Amino acid sequence: SVLVGEAEDLWPTLLYDVQQGQLKQVYRHSEGYPALDNRPPVDWKHYRGKGYLPVHFVETTRGCPFNCEFCSVTSSFGGKFRNRSIDDIEQEIRNMKPFPGRFTWQNLVFFNDDNIMSSKRHARELLTRIIPYNLDWLGQTSVDMAQDDEILSLCKKSGCMGLLVGFESLSAETLKSINKGVNKPQQYIDVVKRMHDHGIGVKGSFIFGFDSDDE
Repeated sequence: SVLVGEAEDLWPTLLYDVQQGQLKQVYRHSEGYPALDNRPPVDWKHYRGKGYLPVHFVETTRGCPFNCEFCSVTSSFGGKFRNRSIDDIEQEIRNMKPFPGRFTWQNLVFFNDDNIMSSKRHARELLTRIIPYNLDWLGQTSVDMAQDDEILSLCKKSGCMGLLVGFESLSAETLKSINKGVNKPQQYIDVVKRMHDHGIGVKGSFIFGFDSDDE
């Protein structure tokens, strides 16, 4: 069997068909995209004592507004960007269970959005709402968020330890060829400095070997 698209709504159906011995050849959504809100809560006990990283993975958005040539996100999620409601995210955070162990953070979260700053409005509300939870969190973003001092300040106040930033290339020609001309290599040092000035660590993401790379 082949499951096409996002697993929500399809996966329970597939598992039921496995139990019944009646697998279909293909499973796909009849229309649209599955809702991200009001999903069953994560049962954290299944992650304890099994060697998993002591991190709570939380998704607040799905998809990305960019359409970079090298990236699978747009094709995987149909080029559509969606937000979860802040109330739904907050409920998931309230349900988190601390990981036991001497060398773990009790409230470490990785926001596994492809670009947590895709919607600045959504990000501002989310970051403001999670401040009282005293989280330590990590995430992924694009270089343009470094130009927004309000966002940077909210990141720090809400517990951001560091962000993976999609620099992708040091060549303006390459960036243009992969449809990421929004990145300006001459601004990268300033991007890192601005984030460091707010106490936010930076992990740069680069890709090498594009057709236009010459050295």
